[in-house]
Amino acid sequence: MEFNDLSVALREICNGMMTVSAVILLAILVRYVVRWVPRLKGRWHRDAGVQIALAGIVMVSGHVIRSAGGWLQFLMFRWGWDVNDLVNSFEYFIVATILVVTGKAMVVFFFINKHALRRFWYTATMLVASVSIPLGIFLVL
Repeated sequence: MEFNDLSVALREICNGMMTVSAVILLAILVRYVVRWVPRLKGRWHRDAGVQIALAGIVMVSGHVIRSAGGWLQFLMFRWGWDVNDLVNSFEYFIVATILVVTGKAMVVFFFINKHALRRFWYTATMLVASVSIPLGIFLVL
């Protein structure tokens, strides 16, 4: 597969858009948590808004790492820098994936009603399916 100039420019712009929007969302979620935790005193960990904001912070942090890495790859290539360290960084990719999947698991956990066993099964099912389905497809194909 070859990239022409238009597809490279489009990928650079799209990665930049995802990075900037994720950073703005991250700032909004952090501001929400910082404002509400002191107001709720000892009850903040039971507040649904704070729980979802914390899950969003974890998920969006991974998204920022992933999209910023893609954006920086194009920018560094354009500037003539060596992009091998960034492109081949397995650690960034794994950390970003763990943060995104953990954030999604937190959202599932917080949105399910307060029945502890139901929360556990929905969250566990999501985590097992998110690993086993792509792994199974990879191994079969």
